[in-house]
Amino acid sequence: MRARRQVVIADTHQLWRHTLRKVLEGFGAYCVVGEAASGAALLEQAERMRPDIILTDALLPVLDGIEALKRLRGVAPMPRALVLSE
Repeated sequence: MRARRQVVIADTHQLWRHTLRKVLEGFGAYCVVGEAASGAALLEQAERMRPDIILTDALLPVLDGIEALKRLRGVAPMPRALVLSE
C-alpha cells in the first residue's frame, strides 16, 4: 500500500479549509496534517509538519501565500504547492 501524502491547507475561510480537508481525505491518498489562516501560520505549519503538499490561497493576511512559499524555498525537501486565487 502506498503512503498517504501529507497536506497543509492555508486559507482564511475555516469552512473552505474544512471542505478541502474532507474532499482530500475522502480520496484516501491524502492526510491533512495542518491548517493555517494566515501566511505566518502557514510558515509555522510547513516548517513543523514538513508536508508533501501545500494547498494555499494566494491572498492570506499577514503574509500572502506566494511570499510564504518563497520563504519556504530553503526547506528540504521542498513540498509541492498548489496556489488558489479568486
